[in-house]
Amino acid sequence: MKQILIFTVLFSLGMSVFAQNPGSDATLSSLTVSYGALVPEFSPDVTEYTVNVPYDVTSVTFNATANDEQATIISIPQDEQYELRAGHNDIFQFHCIAEDKETQIMYQVMVERAVQFPEWPNFDPEPDPDVDPDTRAMLSSLTVSHGSLYPDFNPSVREYIVKVPYNVNYVEFNATANDEGATISHYVQDELWANTGGNLFEFLCKAEGKTQVSYRVRVFRAAQDPPPIPDPNVSTDATLSGLTVSYGVLVPDFDPNVREYTVNVPYEVDSFAFNATPKDVATTISYAKQKQLWVGRNPLGVVCKAEDGKTQITYEVDVYRAAPVYEPGYFLSNDSRLKSLTVSPGVLVPDFDPNVREYTVNVADTVKFVAVKGTPNHPRAWVQNFTVQLSNTKPDSRCAMTCTAEDGSTKVYWLTINRATPLRDPMTAIATLSSLTVSHGVLVPEFSPDVTNYTVSVPDTVTFVTFGARPTHDGAAVSSEDGWTHQLNVARIYCLSEDHTRQIKYRVAVNRDIPTSGSEPDPEPAPDSEPDLKASDPTGIDQPAAKPAINLYREAGSSIVIEATDDWIKGVEVFDLSGKILHKSSYSGVLRANWKAAQKGLYLVKIRMQSGNSVYRKMIV
Repeated sequence: MKQILIFTVLFSLGMSVFAQNPGSDATLSSLTVSYGALVPEFSPDVTEYTVNVPYDVTSVTFNATANDEQATIISIPQDEQYELRAGHNDIFQFHCIAEDKETQIMYQVMVERAVQFPEWPNFDPEPDPDVDPDTRAMLSSLTVSHGSLYPDFNPSVREYIVKVPYNVNYVEFNATANDEGATISHYVQDELWANTGGNLFEFLCKAEGKTQVSYRVRVFRAAQDPPPIPDPNVSTDATLSGLTVSYGVLVPDFDPNVREYTVNVPYEVDSFAFNATPKDVATTISYAKQKQLWVGRNPLGVVCKAEDGKTQITYEVDVYRAAPVYEPGYFLSNDSRLKSLTVSPGVLVPDFDPNVREYTVNVADTVKFVAVKGTPNHPRAWVQNFTVQLSNTKPDSRCAMTCTAEDGSTKVYWLTINRATPLRDPMTAIATLSSLTVSHGVLVPEFSPDVTNYTVSVPDTVTFVTFGARPTHDGAAVSSEDGWTHQLNVARIYCLSEDHTRQIKYRVAVNRDIPTSGSEPDPEPAPDSEPDLKASDPTGIDQPAAKPAINLYREAGSSIVIEATDDWIKGVEVFDLSGKILHKSSYSGVLRANWKAAQKGLYLVKIRMQSGNSVYRKMIV
């Protein structure tokens, strides 16, 4: 019976020793790539990375190691060597599945391979044989804000490229038609994609007749430079070789690899200082050289930054100041007066007196901070010194210095800090225009900066008028309510002063002559061909070729422009995918309308024409 009992106990113990729960560690201990470097540096807690490689690197290999040997790693794609395409590549995934088969962590790496910029072929400088050499539907100039056109601009050349560095994420074009009566439509992108086959910009110049010419520019934005290779001559050592304190002893003894310490000091010690020596002379150290101590715990520290500017170590020191010890029969002092009160910069008005509680301080308009320091009259009273950050919007700041006596009673000294008002250039308040021009007709009356209402008369053959405005002061901002090219309507131009305190509105009414019988010009016929812009084009606009009489394009940000070429627009309605109406507007008959989308998405647009027809378009913003 005894033997059976012993056997049973041993068996139970054996089961408890060998029946272990499966592990739940699903982290990686390392993840490396054959070329380039992970950004940021690998850490088991970071799951998303990027890698940039030059164009001549066509493949990369990853090596992932699990922290737990019993964990499983599944990589997607599963090829050992990944073939790269220029630009963005599919995200590489590494799924680490713990031994318990339930815990799982996915690490992702985006690899960007640089694009090889093409050498654009030489273009024939002769005019395009398909375009009439005398046409007015040509550009006279086309410039770009960053980089330069290749080849140099020539009205006969229709295709160009522009190369810009990675830090340029947008470009602006300035296109000028050869004929004042021509109109320019442009299809642009809000932001440039890096490392792609080019960002398309298109400019369609239309003469008053049916002739049109299209100019196309592809902007190549370079890939982001890979992270710099660490310089072996630059130290990454941020440790200290020694750390001493002005009073007391570090616990434990100092060790460069130990980051946390404590120091105990008596009540009589009310300030504290460090003396730190870096192991590498290039290491920079920052800390409070003299620190005022409270009774109890005072968390202090020494911050060390290595020569590489990235590696940083903080040594934390908690200084505990003991409470005061009183002799039997000792009475706590109630003296809460200050012995002195100073500010820097500035001077107290009136001069300090322990019995005066209110002071003012006057400082220059350039002062942003004022340090306030007080000294208690009694050795066991205490104050907290501080620095005041002055307001950028208010001329004065009010603060208080409190002195606490040994028995807990307090006395408050108030300071009002007045910052001088900066002198302003009177030109910053000017909101007038120095000139206002119009492409057709003459302003009536003649332009004067103080006159804000004008009229312009144009012949019946003019359908668009373009305005130009220049502010009197260069710092002022000029804007137009509906753009700078208007149909025959009212133009409203605003000039806002540099200091934003004044705005002037200039109003110009455009009057078109009434055509004589039979002289009304025929509506502009639909162009022979329109650019085939699909939803995947950089403009993000779906524009089927079945309705060439309507042009939709994005102008600035999320502003959408609707242009008609052979009929007048009577109304525009915009719906979301659920059929909810988001925008509705009516017109007496215009050729151009616009609408600003509140957020990105897919919208349905209904355009009502004067002829009674309705045109429907899909639009991605």
